[in-house]
Amino acid sequence: MQTTVTMNPRYKLALSDRLSGVSLRVRRASMTTLMNGSLAATRSLISIFTIAILVRYLGKESYGLCLTITGMVNWLGLTQGGLGQSLKNELIHTQIALGDAGGEACEGNVAATRLFSTAFVFLVILMTGTGLVLTLIAGVLPWPLILNYPDFYQDPRYLHLILTSLWIILITIPFSMVRAAYSAFQLEYKLSPYLIFGLFAGLLFFLIAIRTNAGQTVAITSPLIANLVGLIVGAAFMPRALGVRLRWSLVQFSVLRGLYRAGVWFLIMEASWVLIVQADIFLVNLILGSGYATVFALHAQMFSYAQAAVLLLITPYWSAFGDAWRKGERAWLRSWVRRLAAASVGVTACWLAAMQLAGRPLMERWSHGQVEWNPLLALAIGANVLVQSVTGVYSTALGSLGIARDQGRMMVLQAILNVMVCYLLIRRLGVIGAALGSFITYSLTSAWYIPFRLRLALRTSLRTPGRAGQSA
Repeated sequence: MQTTVTMNPRYKLALSDRLSGVSLRVRRASMTTLMNGSLAATRSLISIFTIAILVRYLGKESYGLCLTITGMVNWLGLTQGGLGQSLKNELIHTQIALGDAGGEACEGNVAATRLFSTAFVFLVILMTGTGLVLTLIAGVLPWPLILNYPDFYQDPRYLHLILTSLWIILITIPFSMVRAAYSAFQLEYKLSPYLIFGLFAGLLFFLIAIRTNAGQTVAITSPLIANLVGLIVGAAFMPRALGVRLRWSLVQFSVLRGLYRAGVWFLIMEASWVLIVQADIFLVNLILGSGYATVFALHAQMFSYAQAAVLLLITPYWSAFGDAWRKGERAWLRSWVRRLAAASVGVTACWLAAMQLAGRPLMERWSHGQVEWNPLLALAIGANVLVQSVTGVYSTALGSLGIARDQGRMMVLQAILNVMVCYLLIRRLGVIGAALGSFITYSLTSAWYIPFRLRLALRTSLRTPGRAGQSA
């Protein structure tokens, strides 16, 4: 006798919705990865072209000094006031909560617009005040000591570069909320064409500056201008793409309390990451001089393309991980974290092998013979990038879960150790000491702790009733 089993219609519909949600999640992440890949390829080709021209145009010493200056100013640009990731998580949570409650789309758009507008306006006010204060004190800071360049005040171009870069970065920070909004809706692939347009606009600025001899300030800041232009165009099309717009009437500073509940720790993480990334070249310039800073920077730049590729692979899954966490789909989250970690290792390892084989002739042509290829330095930087790539996957997953405090504490420790160890090793080993110091401190701190913290969070949520769909 044959028994027929029929599925409950409600369960069948719920299962269908869940499967379609997972499919949509992966499809959107894949589309974002594809579009961001085009963005990364365009940015890499443009940077290879512009760096080669700048090294010849400015010379090894001057280029290293300019790179140190823009790196210091970028310390501000990497922070986003702690609001970028927090806003992204809040927008994801708002969409899910509205969907679970059967809310209308227009209601969700109003809530998202309120969050976005408040974060944007708050950052405009904060960055304007910060810019005015820093502009006032910029003229009295001991730049010859900070930059290890005694003739700083005899050449006003460098002070102009500091102030111009500062204001471009400060204006860009509020517009970085545009990227957070696109990412939260898992529609970041729609922002990529506007960012590519910005890259070509920046390239145009660069070529005009070189052709007309407009000066190093315009040439050096062209990548900063490119990012700003792309975000402004993305903001103009955001109402059509997301249904979210800047509305002054919906600015409600009381929502900042919710944004900064996790935002403070995201800010701490961002500030720590700035110290970890930028301290190396700053210390090399301070201890060894701007020529060595160029040597370190160009070797690191070669591996930054692998880092960019890995970030483009990982970043689209922030929203997907957050969505899966809040819907209780732990198995999917765990599976994709492992897949992305394996893919990150593969991409970085292949790039490291390629650089060991082809690095010398590439560096010779790229720097016009001004920088000699150092395989040991490249190996140390590549090993560090490999560890960072894997840890970045787990860090992205933890951030999407809203777990920022534990990461923040570990990254503060890592940043402090990084500065101390790099300082000691640079004095003993030279430029290689910077790469070794970063690799050692990263391996001893975040590289083991962040994967451990994610596994602990997933195990705890499975054991604790009612934890599904809640942020840790």
